[in-house]
Amino acid sequence: MEVAVGEHPKHKFSQDQFNRVVQELRQLIKLPRVGAVGEIGLDHSVPREQWAQQSVMLEKILQLVEPGHVLVLHCRGITGDSGAKAYLLLLYYVKKAVRPDQRIHLHCFSGDSYVRDQCLLTAVLRIHQYGC
Repeated sequence: MEVAVGEHPKHKFSQDQFNRVVQELRQLIKLPRVGAVGEIGLDHSVPREQWAQQSVMLEKILQLVEPGHVLVLHCRGITGDSGAKAYLLLLYYVKKAVRPDQRIHLHCFSGDSYVRDQCLLTAVLRIHQYGC
């Protein structure tokens, strides 16, 4: 059995808590039974003031992902919209930080057809370009 470790994006932290969580994840991710990192991502269903911290946390955790891990992503837009902005921002961070052959599980997708097509297009282009 393998486990996943991560930090749900809805959690809000003080600066001390934030640093401690990142340090703990850095140690946990190295354990041999850890097969997935997540669920991590962006959740814009919370107040706008929390979005910046989510982005910083996401970037820090993405740096820790190793090729053997499955990356479990969580994403939500503003309540009542398609979530396109949040999903596209998430795709930007992921494409910038992880290898093209990274295995990704997009947890609980709730975007519209445009977002779905962007996610699929990104995956197809990566597969075509890198032969994954």
